[in-house]
Amino acid sequence: MKIVVLDSFTINAFPEYWEPFKKLGSIALYEKSSQDEIVERAKNADAVILNKCRMTRSIIEQLPKLKYIGLTGTGFDHVDLVAAKKHHITVTNAPGYGVVSIAQHTFGLLLQLTNRINSESKNLEWVRDNNFSYYTNPMIELHGKTIGILGWGATGKEVAKIANGFGMKVLVHSKHAVETNVGTLVNIEKLFSKSDVISIHVSLKQETTNLVNESLLKLMKPSAYLINTSRGAVINEEDLVKALNQNQIAGAGLDVLTQEPPSDNDPLLTAKNCIITPHISWMTAEAQHRLQEIVLKNLKQFMKGNPIHVVS
Repeated sequence: MKIVVLDSFTINAFPEYWEPFKKLGSIALYEKSSQDEIVERAKNADAVILNKCRMTRSIIEQLPKLKYIGLTGTGFDHVDLVAAKKHHITVTNAPGYGVVSIAQHTFGLLLQLTNRINSESKNLEWVRDNNFSYYTNPMIELHGKTIGILGWGATGKEVAKIANGFGMKVLVHSKHAVETNVGTLVNIEKLFSKSDVISIHVSLKQETTNLVNESLLKLMKPSAYLINTSRGAVINEEDLVKALNQNQIAGAGLDVLTQEPPSDNDPLLTAKNCIITPHISWMTAEAQHRLQEIVLKNLKQFMKGNPIHVVS
C-alpha cells in the first residue's frame, strides 16, 4: 500500500510517530501541503492521511487510485464526504483522543479569566506596592456557579465531571441527549440566560455555524464567561467582539478561531477580556500518543476489510 501523509507537521511532536506506519507499506511524509500540491503528491496513493488539508470534490475526482482518507483529528468538515462516498473512498476520523486534554484546557481558560493567574503572579507593580497582597481584578469562586454546556458528546461530559468537582451546577443543551445524570437538560435560551459560564462543545456543521450570535450573547449575564474549545465558526466572532467591548459579558476564553492563524488585525486579538490560545487544547503528549494509536488502528482495520470510525 502506498501511503501519503499530507501535513505531518501537526502531529510531529515525537520523532518515532510515523515509524509503525512504515510497516504497512511505502510512506511519503510531507510536513505541509498547499491545496495546489495535493493532487500531485497523492496521485498514486492508495491511502492519504491528513489533518487540515481540504479534500474537495475536485481533488477527490483527480485521485482515481485513492481508496482511503485517514483524518488525524475528530472533525471532518474539510472533506467532501459525498464525493468520497461516490468514489468508494472510506473516510475515518479519530474520536475521543483529546477529550481529557480539551476538558482540562477548558478549565485552564476559565481559571485564567476568573483568577488572572498569569497576569497577577508576575505583575511587577507588586514590587512597587505597599500591600502584601496585590491584585487589579476581583477573583471569582466557581463553587456554586452554573456552567452551561452546549453539546453533550464525550468532551462535554468530561467538562461536566470536572465542573462537579468544583462544586458547580451543570446545565446542558443538546439536540441529541435525552437525559443526563450530572446536569439538567434545558433549551438553548435558558442555557445562555441562566449560566455563569458557557462552554461550547459542538461539532461544526451547517446548523451550528454562527450558532452563538448576537441574540444568544444578549441573553448572557454581564458577569458570565464564554469558553470555546470546539470550532471557531460556531461563534459569530463579530457579534462576540461587540459583546466583549460593550461589556455585555465579562470575558471569553477561546482556543479556536474561524481563521487560524488569525490576521494581525483580527478584532478578537484586542477585544476586552478575551484570552486566546492557538488551537492547542488537544496537544498534550498523552493525547498525541492516543491519536497515533487511533490513526494507526484505523488504517490497519481498513486494510483488513473491517474499517472502524468511518464517517463517510
